[in-house]
Amino acid sequence: MLYWPVRFQEEGRTLTAAIRLLHRRRRRRARHSERQLRLGLGLGVLLLFLALLVLLPAAGAWWMYSEALTALPPLPASGQAVTHEGPSHLYDRNGQTVLLSAGGLAGSVRSWRTLEELPESLIAATLLSEDPAFLDRPATSPVTLGVQLWQDTLGETIRNETLAVRLARTLYSAPVAPPGALTSDRELVIAAELERLHSREDLLEWHLNTNHYGNDAWGIEAAARLYLGKPATQLALDEVALLAAIPPEPELNPLQALAAARRRQDELLYDLLRAGHIDAREATAALGRETPVLARRDMSSRTAPEFSDLALQQARVILDSLGMDGERMLAQGGLRILTTLDLALQERASCLLQMHLGRLAPTVATSECQNGDLLPLATGMEAPPTEAALVILDLRNGELLAMLGKAADRRHPPGPLLQPYVYFEAFRTGRTAADMLLDVPLEIPGDIEGLLYAPTNNDGLFRGPLPLRDAMSAGLLPPSIQLASELRLDNVLARASSLGLTGLDAVTGANLSLLERGGAVSLLDAANSYALFATQGEQRGLLPGQSAGPQGPAPLSVLAIEDSGGRVLWQAQRSADLACSEAPDCTSRFAAELGFLVNDVLADQAARVRVLGEADVRLLDVGRPAAVVSGMSGQRQVAWTLGYSPGHLVGVQMGRGEDGPMSADAPVGGPAAHFWHAMMLLLHEGQSAEVWPPPDNIIELEVCERSGLLPNGICPTRREHFIAGLEPQQMDNHWQLFAINSANNRLATVNTAPELLGQRAWFVPPPEALAWWLANDQPLPPDLLDEPGQVVASLSRPLPFAWVGGLVEIHGNIDPQGLNYYLLEQGEGLNPQRWQSIGAGRNAPFASGLLGTWDTEGLSGLHSLRLTVVRSDGSREAEQRQVTVDNQAPSLELEPGNLELLWPALREIHLNAGVQDNLAVERVEFYRNGHLLGIDRVWPWGFDWKIEGVGMDVFRAVAYDEVGNQASDEMVLRVVPGRAQDASALEG
Repeated sequence: MLYWPVRFQEEGRTLTAAIRLLHRRRRRRARHSERQLRLGLGLGVLLLFLALLVLLPAAGAWWMYSEALTALPPLPASGQAVTHEGPSHLYDRNGQTVLLSAGGLAGSVRSWRTLEELPESLIAATLLSEDPAFLDRPATSPVTLGVQLWQDTLGETIRNETLAVRLARTLYSAPVAPPGALTSDRELVIAAELERLHSREDLLEWHLNTNHYGNDAWGIEAAARLYLGKPATQLALDEVALLAAIPPEPELNPLQALAAARRRQDELLYDLLRAGHIDAREATAALGRETPVLARRDMSSRTAPEFSDLALQQARVILDSLGMDGERMLAQGGLRILTTLDLALQERASCLLQMHLGRLAPTVATSECQNGDLLPLATGMEAPPTEAALVILDLRNGELLAMLGKAADRRHPPGPLLQPYVYFEAFRTGRTAADMLLDVPLEIPGDIEGLLYAPTNNDGLFRGPLPLRDAMSAGLLPPSIQLASELRLDNVLARASSLGLTGLDAVTGANLSLLERGGAVSLLDAANSYALFATQGEQRGLLPGQSAGPQGPAPLSVLAIEDSGGRVLWQAQRSADLACSEAPDCTSRFAAELGFLVNDVLADQAARVRVLGEADVRLLDVGRPAAVVSGMSGQRQVAWTLGYSPGHLVGVQMGRGEDGPMSADAPVGGPAAHFWHAMMLLLHEGQSAEVWPPPDNIIELEVCERSGLLPNGICPTRREHFIAGLEPQQMDNHWQLFAINSANNRLATVNTAPELLGQRAWFVPPPEALAWWLANDQPLPPDLLDEPGQVVASLSRPLPFAWVGGLVEIHGNIDPQGLNYYLLEQGEGLNPQRWQSIGAGRNAPFASGLLGTWDTEGLSGLHSLRLTVVRSDGSREAEQRQVTVDNQAPSLELEPGNLELLWPALREIHLNAGVQDNLAVERVEFYRNGHLLGIDRVWPWGFDWKIEGVGMDVFRAVAYDEVGNQASDEMVLRVVPGRAQDASALEG
C-alpha cells in the first residue's frame, strides 16, 4: 500500500471543493438563463397576441371594406336619378296578355328637383323627420368604420338609420346590385363612401329625389303629384308636413292610412315649431287646415284587378325572400312577371257570374254568355245578392287559376264553413264517421244573460239520432254544435287557424253560435285552407323560405319573374308528379287518412239525399266525386258554396253586404250553389272522374245503421270507412228484437196463440233523444202486453220509463178472483232474454197496493218490470213496463278560474260546474255562503255572480241526476282590491 504525503492530500481536498463550487455556479447561471428565456418567450407571445388583436380586426375590416367596394358598381354621380327600365308587366299564365303594368302609380313622374327649387320648410321637415343631425354630424372616420365592420362580423346589430345609410339602401337595392349584394357590411361601406365623396347638400338633394313615399311613389316630385296633384315646388307648409312624415313608415300614407298620416303630419308640425323652423302663426295656420288629398286612382279597368293585386304582393314577397328589395325592383320597372291566371277561364267565369246575378235580380239587364246553359233559367229572388266572389284553384300545383270579386276581404261570417274543422278535430281525436250523433233541439246559454241559444237547421227540422257521416255531409247545425262543445270550441278554432282559415284567432270570447253567425273570414283563405283537405294534408306551391300555414300570400299566383334582360330571377317548382316528400315546394300538414275521411264524407251525395232529400241538394251533384260545403251564415246575409274534386277547387261567396239578408227562397247554399254547380261542370268538362284513393291504413267494415256499432244480427247494416285501430269494438245494443202478437202488435205473453207469435226489430234511442223520438211519433217497441179478455193485473208505480234507483217500491192492482199467486220480475233492456224474481211468488188475497220492493243496487240503464198473475186453473196473465235505473252519483268539479280575484277590475265571474254523469243530469244548484244563488237545468251548467266587494266567500255546487243521486263541490274565493293593470301580475 502506498501513502501520499500529507501536503498532497490537503491540496487534493482543496481542488475538489473548488470544482464543486464551479459546478454550483454553472447550474445557477443555467437556471437563471432558463428563467430569462421563458420570460422572454412569454413576453414575445403576449406582444404577438396583442399585435394580432389589433392587426387582425384592422386587416379584416380592410378586407371587408375592399370586398364591399369591388363587389358593387361605381357610385353614381350626384344628380343622376335611379335607372328605370319601363314598367314591370304582369302576364297571364300563357304570357300573352298583360294584366297590369306596374311602374308605380306615379311611375311616369321622375323630374329631378334641386334643393334651390324646393321649399326650405320641406328640407327642414325632412331632416327633422329622418335625421336631425345629418348636416352637422362629422363623416364616418376609418377607425369608426372599422369598428362597425368588426362588430357586424361578430354578429352585433349595427343599424344606423342615418340619411346616408337610407340613401345607400335606396341606390343599391337590386337589381342595380347582384342578388343579396346589399348586406349590412356593404351598407356601412357605401354610406361612408357617399359621405366621403359627396357634400351633405348633394346627398340631401339625392335623398329627396329617390326617397320612398309609399304607393310606389319614389322621390318628392312623384309623391307630391300622387297625393296632392301638384309639383313639389309649390308645396305649402301643411302639405310639406304631410309628405315629410311618410318615409319613416311608408305604409302610413294618405291613401292607405289617412287618419294615421294626418296624426303624423300634426306631430311633425309641432316638432318644426319646437325646433324654431316655423313660428306660432305659421304652425297655427297649418294645423288648422285639413290638407286635401287626391282619391285613390280607380283601377277597375284593369284585367283581373283583384288577382293582379294579389300577384303583385306575392312577387314582392318572392323578391324579398331572394335578398332583393321587391318593392324597389317593382317600382324601378323592367320586370316580366308570369302569373298563374287562366285568362280564358277568368273571362268565361266573369261573364257567367254577371249573367247569374242578372237572373237573380230580373230588373238587371244581362247579356248571354258562352256556356250560359249551365246556369238555371229562372232563379229570380225577392232579395237577391248584390256582391259575389269566386276562387278557382289547381290543387296539383297549389295555383290560383281565377279570382273574381273581393275574395281576399276578411269580412264575412264563416258559418257552415267551420263545420269541417269540427269534424276534422273529431277524427283527429279518435271519432269515426260511424259514431252516432243527435240532431235534436238544444238550449245553450247565449251572449246575453238570461237568453238561450237554440240552434236549428235551415229547414227548421230535426232528424234525431243519426251517424256522424249523415250529419256532416248534410251540414246539420245542432250535431256539429254538440260535437264542438265536447271537443271545446277554442280547440276547433285553433285547428282552423293553423290550417289557414285566418281571422278566427282574433275572435275573443267566442261561443258555439260562431258556427252559425259572427266572425270574419275571406273566401280566398277558406279556399286555401280547404285545399289541404282536398290534397289530404299536402300543401303545395310554397314560396321560397315560406313556412307552411296561414303566413304569407297564398295560394300560388306567380309562376316566374324575369328581369329586363330576360334573366330568370325566380321560377315556381312544378312538382305535381313528385311525392310531397320529394317536392321542394310541398310539405305535409297532417296525416293523409284524416283528409281522406273529410273528403269521403263531404263527397257522399247519397248521404245528403238521405238526410235532406233530392230536391234540396241536387245542385251539389256534379256527376263526379266532389266534396262540398254549402249553406248560409250570418242570418242569411252570406251564402257559401265551397267544393272540390281531387284536381280542382271552386269557392263561391255571395251576399248583400249592408243591405240585409237574402230571401229564403233558395235550396242549400242559395244562389252560391247554382253558380258553383255551373263552374264545376265548366271546369271539368271533358275530364274523366277521379276519386280520392284511401291510404293504406283505411279499412272498411259493416256497422249497424244509426248506432254505428258492430252488427248484432238484428240491425240493418251499411259499410263504413275507419282508420285502422279506431274501428268499433262494441256490439250494438240499440237494435233489439221483440216477440209480438202479429194480430194486435202487442208484446207477446204466455197467453199469445202460437200461430200469432212473431218477432220484430226496433231501434231503441238513447235517453237524450227519447223526448224527440216520442214527439215525432217515431216507432218504439209496444209497452202493452197481449192480454186476452179482462185485465186482471196492472202496475201503477213506478210509471213507464221513470227514473229509479236504490230500493224501489212497486205498486199495482190485481183482481183477486181465482188468484193462485203472482210473480214480480225484472230484466235488462226492453225485451229481456232473462228474468229475475223480485221476492218469492205470493198467494195471499190481494186487491191493490205494494207488490214488492226491488233492490236495484249494481244495476244501471233501461230495465223492464213484469207482473205475472197465475190463476187457479193454471192460466197466466202479465203486464210489463220499462224504467231507467241509475245508482251512480254524478261527479262534479267547480271551476271558477282564479282563487283570488281583483275588484273592481273584475266585477263578475262565471261559476262553471263540470258535471259528468253516466246517464242524465237533472239540475245543478249553486250556493254562496250557504244561501241558494240559483238553479241551472241546462248544459253547460254555470252561474254568473256579480262581485259586491272585497272579502271571502264559500261557493258550493250540488249536482243531481234524474233519480236524485247527488254530488257536490265547494271552493273558497278571496276578493282583494286591485286595478285592471294588476291583473296580469296576479296571473303571473
